[in-house]
Amino acid sequence: MFPQNRPLSSGHRTIRIQMHTRRLDVRAEHKIRLDRLTDEGIIKIAGPLADPTNSDKLNGSSLVVEAENVAAVCAVLEQDLYWTRNVWDKEKLDIRAITVSINAR
Repeated sequence: MFPQNRPLSSGHRTIRIQMHTRRLDVRAEHKIRLDRLTDEGIIKIAGPLADPTNSDKLNGSSLVVEAENVAAVCAVLEQDLYWTRNVWDKEKLDIRAITVSINAR
């Protein structure tokens, strides 16, 4: 995270603008795929994450994927346009298992 009293450099701004442009370019196709995976029962929940200091800004994505193992989750992600078109920051990928205690019906 950047110190709050230090502005982003123009290089960081350029990267963010490029990522935003790439996101908009493939968003419709990305959503169609997620809808299909939801219908197939693979994706349970998906959506953008809001910046905790400014809910109008996005700072990530969250997906709940039902899969047998981490490799299967990676396969789902790696076939997504946000992955192949470098919208997602691959270095920040964080996959965690969830033990379901309560299941919405």
